[in-house]
Amino acid sequence: MLPAEILQVSYAETLRNFLSHYYNKINIVSFKKLVFPDIQQEVVLLLCEKNNTNEHYIEHIEVKDDNDLRALDILSLKKSGKRIDFKSNKWTFYFLEQKEIDFLEEITMNGTIPKLGDFADVEVGITTGSNEFFTVPLAVVEAFELQPFAKPLVGRSVQVDNPIFTYTNWLQNRNSKARAHLLIFPAMYKLEKYKEALKYLAIGERKGIKKGYKCGIRDEWQIVPSVWISDALFIRRNNLYPKLVINEACAYTTDTMHRVRIKENVNIRAFAASYYNSLSFAFSEICGRSYGGGGIRINA
Repeated sequence: MLPAEILQVSYAETLRNFLSHYYNKINIVSFKKLVFPDIQQEVVLLLCEKNNTNEHYIEHIEVKDDNDLRALDILSLKKSGKRIDFKSNKWTFYFLEQKEIDFLEEITMNGTIPKLGDFADVEVGITTGSNEFFTVPLAVVEAFELQPFAKPLVGRSVQVDNPIFTYTNWLQNRNSKARAHLLIFPAMYKLEKYKEALKYLAIGERKGIKKGYKCGIRDEWQIVPSVWISDALFIRRNNLYPKLVINEACAYTTDTMHRVRIKENVNIRAFAASYYNSLSFAFSEICGRSYGGGGIRINA
């Protein structure tokens, strides 16, 4: 048994490349249920065969659990499977049928389908250095009189349940005691009259946040860089499907999401609506990375 990450992570690409060239037939056996539930780690079984031919095939077989593995038809492992594409980066590609693989490869090669980058620029969200300190609920804002520095924030995917995130949605998050505020502090000399805010910053210093890597390399640790509001949000970690959300609330977001800037003369609503289609989701599944809990992560 191997961690399922072997199928998709970049640091296993060299291993995948070696196995693809060295073996003539590879069977990937995956499981619908976690085989080792206590460690929350998806695993796969790799069965590799070398027969000294010039043919290289790969096949994916899914079983319910390790009990069903005992009932696996050995003859099914002898079927040819899909042709290994040595240019393919991730083996999750082979969870599809051969005709589906051919279809997606053809689309990729002929370039007839426009890409998201044709209409928008995508950048990772704000890196605070300590989300626990710089993203706070309303109670903390009020306790330390942080209103001048507290800006609307959407920080988690569970706070977004619609393709349009409105100011009303943000108010609902704030009133539910969620971390709905991002603290944007100025230089220290501008904080002299804000005694309660200085007390809050002193708490951060005592907790060692000032010495953290991201905060420690700044000229002033409390000043978060690259702070700007995006037109839309692309949620990095998803359950059922990756979400593209219009940011009508003008909320900031941390690096739990990507920030999307719409290019000039692009209708943002038409752009967002056109994103939601089976082709977008298919490429997200292939190019993204899945996790043991069933989530999908998309990188900018």
